[in-house]
Amino acid sequence: SLFASLWRKKFRILLLSTVAAGVAAAAVLAVSPKYKAESRILIETRESVYTRPDTGNVDEQRPVLDQEGILSQVELMGSSDVLGQVADQLKLAESDEFDPNKASITDKIMALVGRTPELGLKDAVIAKMRDRLQIYRVENSRVIVVEFSSKDANLAAEVPEAIAAAYLSTQQAATLQTDTSATDWLEPVIKDLSDKVKEAEAKVASYRAENDILDGQNNSALATQQLSELSSELTRVKAAKAQ
Repeated sequence: SLFASLWRKKFRILLLSTVAAGVAAAAVLAVSPKYKAESRILIETRESVYTRPDTGNVDEQRPVLDQEGILSQVELMGSSDVLGQVADQLKLAESDEFDPNKASITDKIMALVGRTPELGLKDAVIAKMRDRLQIYRVENSRVIVVEFSSKDANLAAEVPEAIAAAYLSTQQAATLQTDTSATDWLEPVIKDLSDKVKEAEAKVASYRAENDILDGQNNSALATQQLSELSSELTRVKAAKAQ
């Protein structure tokens, strides 16, 4: 009786199935495809023999960043400063995908009920970037992965690269500022030490001149050099006399 009932209603079932398939196909075709790209960044502190002591132990010479240090770099990559630089560089505010005026239906409903705060143009673009962005640390490593998805394949590839470049630029600027500060601090110290060395050398030269302590060859005292020459001459004369 079940199959008989289904057979009697076969045209209605076929019609509903066709309509459902058509609606599903239309919905799938209406949804834009999304592309995902990633960049991987190795976090390490680069040092040389000039910036670390030579202990002879390779493991001690290799700098190691702890887990908190890596997670701090993850937070830095997702900061508003870095994302803002990328948004300005790629002009994301001019893209239809990141246009704040083209908000989704959910965003519009949330805005109407007062659940979504009003954001500026740049903040709104950054908020949309964060919805499509994932930054995480690969487990048991010092590698950070930056993933970004977009309807535009080129944009999906450009954003992670731009985030990595902006992060590296920020790190280089911080390192340069640190080196500049260290140089500014060391410059007067080096000048003071140079003046003291010159003053000490002048005093040593004056003392030698006052006490007739003149330098001979190989930075030896003149009296020592003369004694050595006389000893050599005496040895030569004794050898000649013995011959």
